[in-house]
Amino acid sequence: MSWRDECLAEDAGTGPHVRHFREGDIWIPPMELENAIKYSRHSYTLKVDPNGVAQ
Repeated sequence: MSWRDECLAEDAGTGPHVRHFREGDIWIPPMELENAIKYSRHSYTLKVDPNGVAQ
């Protein structure tokens, strides 16, 4: 899943690079997966590009 967060977008002068965040460092939209048989939560790292797109 991915989403765009304007607050995470960088200024054009900072140069393009991907930043990594851990769970709890940034806002994550609530997600509900339809048709899921089992839900399990794992630790993960989020990648955010200079445009504020998180994955």
